[in-house]
Amino acid sequence: MNQVIQSLPTAFAPLAEVLEEKVHVFCDANHFLYPKPSVQTRGRKPVAVKMEIDFAYFTVGFYYMFSNIISKSILYCMLSFEYAPKIPFFFTDLLAEEEIRTCQTVVFSSIESPQRMGHCFDAIAAVLLPRLEWIGAFAADPHRVNTLAEKQKSYICAFHNIPHLFEHHAEEWYPVFREHALDRFVRLSLMRFEHPGFLHLLKGNVQKAQKSFAKMKLPSRYESAVIDYVNTLCPQEAISVVSPVCNSMVDGKKAQSGLLGLLVLLFSMFVFSPFLCLPFAGLYYLFASILTEGCLYATALEPYQLIPVVLPALICSVGLTFFTQNKLLFFIKKDRREKIRNFNRIFTSTGETRFMRGLFGLVLTGAVLFTLFMAG
Repeated sequence: MNQVIQSLPTAFAPLAEVLEEKVHVFCDANHFLYPKPSVQTRGRKPVAVKMEIDFAYFTVGFYYMFSNIISKSILYCMLSFEYAPKIPFFFTDLLAEEEIRTCQTVVFSSIESPQRMGHCFDAIAAVLLPRLEWIGAFAADPHRVNTLAEKQKSYICAFHNIPHLFEHHAEEWYPVFREHALDRFVRLSLMRFEHPGFLHLLKGNVQKAQKSFAKMKLPSRYESAVIDYVNTLCPQEAISVVSPVCNSMVDGKKAQSGLLGLLVLLFSMFVFSPFLCLPFAGLYYLFASILTEGCLYATALEPYQLIPVVLPALICSVGLTFFTQNKLLFFIKKDRREKIRNFNRIFTSTGETRFMRGLFGLVLTGAVLFTLFMAG
């Protein structure tokens, strides 16, 4: 495994390794120069791995972002042009330039397994490869590139509501501000692919997609092209815009919500609560015995006084659900169980786990203090 890949977070390294292998095969099959992976960081934290293939006048970059604002494990493709080197372009921006009324998915989020990563890369490559010659001709024309760059600049300025973002400023800090704004534009643009309209489209529900897209504000050229295409369809028409093996966003949404999470929570409460009642009952009697030492009779030692310990036991059992959810999925089919465990692995970061441990420690401390208070 490449040293760059080895340095990545454990949950995402196997998927990044598959991306590296796929790019290698893609380059070998088409006689392109093989790029080395590099890591993008935000501060000291690695946030994405990228692999850029150089062509005459333009560069194709395959990006795998680990975590964005509301989504995780995202594979997408970007382009940069020699005649507009500092302007970010998604591959979808070039698809919009073709003026073909269609809807092709080339951004995939919630990729949970190496197998899914391979399928998603193949889907992007299948759309990209036939267009490389056209993109090369486009990139070699300074006028066409500059025209596209001006459109992109105008959209980015409107997106951020900063009309003079690309104007020259004498202040030394302004290029840094502009770079931050462009990075934010990329991250927020990726978030827009989680729009309900795209989600309904991935589910094949044209009617709901049309209603959701009608509410979209400030659509990009690609989004406008998709909206125009969707509006030509019959609302009752059932369509498939992506292969089921690549439909990671829909599968990820199902894994994050729904009845399954509630069932796991209820199961955890009913299984763990009786066992947790025992140590809390022991603590209660310990505290009560110390506080009533020397008394001839103490109501605190009566068995019915143990009823309140059910409350801290229930609360702690809810907290334990976070740490034991993967082991509480034995009641569903094996293939679906493994898929959900993979989703849980990418959705739960090390920082979130550390936070939940700290929070559970506070809850446990509060439960012990509550038991002490009841004993007194």
